[in-house]
Order: sequence, then C-alpha cells, then structure tokens
Amino acid sequence: MKSYFAEWRSDAGAWLRERGLELWIITGIWAVLTVIIYLLATGHESPRRYQDEFLFWALAKNFAGGDGMTWRGVGLEMRSTLYPFLLAPAFWFAKTVPGQYTGVHLISSMMMVGAIFPGYLFARLYLDRWRAMVVALMVVAVPAMNYAGIIGTENLAYPAFIAACGAMLLALARPRPRNTALAFALIVIGMLARTQFVILMPIFTGTLLLAALMAEPGKRVEYLKERRSIWMTLLVLLALGGLAILVQGKGAFGLYSGVFDGVALEFSALWFWVKAFTADVYLLSAIVPVIATFAMFGRAENRRDPLIGALLALVVIASLVFIAQISWFSATNPYDWRSRHIFYERYMFYLGPIFFVGFVASWNRVSWTSALVSTAAATAIMSGFQTDAVLMPFSYDSFGLTAIATYMSNHPEIQPKIGMMLARVTFLLGAVYVLSTIDHKLVRKILYWVLIAFTFVWLIQGQWKTWHDARVYSAQAFQNFPKPANFIDENTDEEVGMIVTFTDDPLSYFTTEFWNNRVVRVFATDTEPIKSPIMYSPRCEFDWSRTGEILGTGCDKVPNAWYLRSDSITMHLKDETKRVHPSDSWPTLTLMVGEPPPRLLSIVDGRAVRTGAVQNAFNVRTFLDEPGELRLKLDAGAKAVVVKSSTGGSTLLRPGKAGTLTVKLPAEEQYTSFTVKTPSGLPSSMTVKGLDVRQGDGPWKTIL
Repeated sequence: MKSYFAEWRSDAGAWLRERGLELWIITGIWAVLTVIIYLLATGHESPRRYQDEFLFWALAKNFAGGDGMTWRGVGLEMRSTLYPFLLAPAFWFAKTVPGQYTGVHLISSMMMVGAIFPGYLFARLYLDRWRAMVVALMVVAVPAMNYAGIIGTENLAYPAFIAACGAMLLALARPRPRNTALAFALIVIGMLARTQFVILMPIFTGTLLLAALMAEPGKRVEYLKERRSIWMTLLVLLALGGLAILVQGKGAFGLYSGVFDGVALEFSALWFWVKAFTADVYLLSAIVPVIATFAMFGRAENRRDPLIGALLALVVIASLVFIAQISWFSATNPYDWRSRHIFYERYMFYLGPIFFVGFVASWNRVSWTSALVSTAAATAIMSGFQTDAVLMPFSYDSFGLTAIATYMSNHPEIQPKIGMMLARVTFLLGAVYVLSTIDHKLVRKILYWVLIAFTFVWLIQGQWKTWHDARVYSAQAFQNFPKPANFIDENTDEEVGMIVTFTDDPLSYFTTEFWNNRVVRVFATDTEPIKSPIMYSPRCEFDWSRTGEILGTGCDKVPNAWYLRSDSITMHLKDETKRVHPSDSWPTLTLMVGEPPPRLLSIVDGRAVRTGAVQNAFNVRTFLDEPGELRLKLDAGAKAVVVKSSTGGSTLLRPGKAGTLTVKLPAEEQYTSFTVKTPSGLPSSMTVKGLDVRQGDGPWKTIL
C-alpha cells in the first residue's frame, strides 16, 4: 500500500511538472475572468429574486450561524447541500445584507468560472495544450455564466458535472483503481452539488456498456473484464439506490419527491412523452459542435479507440438521459407546461463541454462522407422542430437557445416556421464543416478556425444578451413586483400562513415566489372573502371556528403569523403583537403576527385598501369573545348616500358631511354587509375613513 501511494505521488508530481506552465496560464485566466464575471454579477438587483435564492441564502446563512442546514429551525430534507455550505464564508465575514451579497456573488463567480479547470483537463485528455485552452475558453464563454449573478446551484453544478464527466472518461480509457475511485468521488460531489445529478450513475453505466459494445467484436468481454471494478461498483450503488426507493418511496428524493406527481406513464399520455422527449433533441449545446462530434461515429477506428470511443458513448448516453430527465421535469413542473405543449430545455448547457471537446477533437478524425451524413441528419431533425414544442427561453444558457431566442425575438412572424429556419442555419454551418474535411491542408485549417471563431462569437453574443437582460429584468422585478419571500424573511422568524386572495392559478403564483418542502398544497375554499388560501407552513389546511380560533387539520403546529396580499381585503388577529406594511408604495402587502394560538378578529373585503373607496357594498366578518360593537366612520362626499347594515341600522350621509354608523355584534362569527345607495335607491359609492370594533366596554380597535 505504501509503495502504491509513493507511486501515485511520483506520477502526480511528474504530471504537474510537465504541465506547470499551462496550469499557471489557466489559473491566470480564471482569476481575470472571475473578476469580470463578479463585476457583471453585482449588476443584478438583489436580494432574493427567485425561490431558489430565497432557499439557498437562508440555508447558507443558518449554517454559518451554527444552526445547520435548516430553514427557521426545520430541516428541509435536501439531498444536495454542498452549494449553501460553500456560501457560508460570505456570512462569516460580512454582517450586512449588501456585504453578504458581495461575498455570495464572489464565491459564485469563482465557482462558475472555475469550470475552466475541469474543462481544460477534460480537453487535455484528447488535445494538445493550446487546443485544450480553446475548449476551456468555450466552456466559460457559455451564456449560462449569468448564473453567477443568481444564488443557485448551477454555479457549483457546472464545474462539478464537467469534472465528473472527465473522470468517467479517464476511468474508462485508462482503467486503474485510482481513476475509478476519482470518478466515483466526483460523481458523489456532483450529486451533492445538485440533486438532479443522480443521473450521473445511469450515465456512467450506459457509457460503459455502449463503449464496450463499440469495441471490436472479439474484445468486448475483455473490455468489460478490465473495467470490472467500475461496473461492480455501479451495480452495488444502483442496487442500494433502488433499495432506498423501495423502502422510502418518493421520500428517498427528499425535497424533490414532488417531481413524481406528473403525467402518467400510460398509453393515453404516449403522444405527450414523444413530443417531450424530442423537444430537446439538437438543442443540446451548439449546432456545429454537435455535428462535428457525431460525425466521428462514421469511422470504426474512432468508435474503438479507448478515449474517442468513450467520449462518443458518453455523448449519446448523457444526451439521452438529460433529455429524458428534462422531459420528465417538464411533465411535472407546476406551471403545467404539458398542457401548453412547451418544454423546459434551458439546462442543456451542462452538455456543452462534452460537445466542445468533440468539436475540436474531430479534426482529422472525420471523413467528408460522415460529416455530410451528420449534417443531413441534423438538418432533417431541426426541420421538424416546430413551435408546439418550442419555449421562448427565459435565458440563453446554451448555443442552441441563443439561436432560437435571437430569431424569435427579432422575427416574431417566424414562429410558425422556426423549425425550417433552424434547419437552414444548421445546413449552412454543416456545409462549412463538410468543406473543412476535404483533403486540403490550408482549406481545412482556415475553415477550422472560421467555425471555432463563429462558435466563440455566438457564445459571447449570447452571454452579452443574457447579462443585459438579467440586469434589466432583475431591476424590473423589484420595481413592479414585491417579493413576499423576501418580505416575510426580513420581517419575522415565525412560521407563516400565507393567504393569496385571487384565484387565477394560485399554484403558479406561489411557486414563483416560494420554494421549500414545507409547502404542502394549494386548496380552494368557498368561504368569502378568502377564495384561494395557500398554506406556506406548516403541513396543514386551515379553517376558523365561530369565535375566530384558527384551526389546523393534521398540523404539527398552527402558524402564528399570516401574510396577506390584496387590494381589497384587510385582516386582523386577536392578541396581535406585530403588523408590518413594507412601504407606502405597496400597502397591499401585510404581515400579521399574533400570540399563540392564533385567533382571527376580523376580515374586511370590498374596500380599496389604499384609498378607502367602496362601490355599492363591502363586507365585515368579525369573531368576538363577548358581545360588542362595530363603528363605521364615513368621509364626506359630494352627493347624499344612504349606508345600510345587513344586521339593522342605517344612516343618511348628506353632501359635504362626514358621519358614523354603529351596529351591535354578537359573541361569535358575524357576517355584516354594508350597502351604499342614493336616497332614491340606486347603487352609489363612498369613502370609508375608519372601521373600529370593540368587545364589551373595552377599547375601540381599528380593523382597517
């Protein structure tokens, strides 16, 4: 054992000495690009624009504070916590939110640009140092670098995925115990970086089997024998994973268990699955790199070469598995994309480095016939890619998305013909690639650099567009849309019961602003005025008793704090200890905290929260512990109106005169409606200046 480690140290030392200069160059490039990307990242409006940011920020902050990977003291059953763990130093060294964001953006930029290291080493398996640097620069030129400005696992997942892929190829091409150990170690790191990377296990398995199948007929069994440590380890790990699923069911996936609540795997859904699976084909990462990589299949010596064959096997298996996973995600996504016939293709940028390596490595390994066949196949596939499976991208993560988004945004009329347009682009670039394979050294070299330059220009253009749009839209997100997740997190540590008072797809609204495993369900109630409550936490439905106690069904704890977002509803709690309005600009956001157990005092609807205006009628629901009174204060108006209570009592408000109306309330839930009419009986309007309630002879309390 001692001699083995001595040999390993000797080999590692020799490898580093041989590549010292190039590694220093890559390190220098990483440092410079990290500064650039960091400066771009700080242009994003913060804090916490998306639900992922809200979640990972909280986890990192709590971990740094010694509370572990928890959110408000509760474990979230996350299986991938490496990213928030690595963000923790930002909270150790800075105590203000702006300072912490500085640290978070810097760490994320270092991670995302850090993809240049595994990208370079991956390419170095196949290429000389200078061409490997070309690939490494392509890796960090992808538009997905924009994630450095967002708190999301993509920052760590991108370099982790590249490293895992490179290690798998190394283990397959040079089967040694230390290479096998490295591959599995990096796969584990990948899964800890992003839960979706459980697919690395089936990718490794499929790549091994396909590479063995592409070996010479008489050497396939020998190929597998030489790599038995790999497939035996894979069998054990896959068996353990299957056992965990059998024992725990969907719970084995923790926070992501909901991804199994999607389209059924049955014949009636067959057409959906066909479209979902084919939607991402050829949007993998880049048109030219894909053509060039697949063209290498045309020669048997490529398929049977230990390194090239493993790369080609990985290209096929990783693409199919990624497409399948993203198709499944589209089926289960809460935005219900399946009913809109669009699919979630943005994360295909992870595959980019694989194709970039194949792109540069294909020169001198491809005949013009195989290049022609690959181009023809790509063109045919793209011609069938029509708009019922095209989603206008939210970002320009990859080369293919940049092409689609650019054409669709600049030429809206091209939507019905997007497939044919992309087919023409594919054919043009493919034709240049075919010409680059002819037996003429100067022509090959010129066209080689033309295509590399084109790929670079397109990637950088997409990255520029992404950064520009991210800065614009992140600013708009704060100017136009208040963020409940951020508002709640800044104003209370209590568990929050969230009430959303509109009915147009509350699930979609909810998932754009919140995300953690304590979210349980969305359910509708016919109880006025709250038509669509959403439970933010904990695991329960809610209702109220006739005296206002907030009841939970199947709850471990009924929340003490409530969040309300409405233009026409206000709510108060008995024993209320805190009430927060975020700003004068957004008075419709309200956070209420009461002493446990929480009890409703009142719900008022039909009155404009900002102006107090009432059209025709408004309603008050009260929950008193003893008989009391309700006092309505009315502002002076230009016309006479009659205000009448459904429980008895009315008042005539003369022009230019203010007034009040007081009605009795029982010691239970009471629904009181107030109507506003002209003296002749026509519907009218008024302004409610105040609304107070009291129990017995106690003090008046405002409930507006």
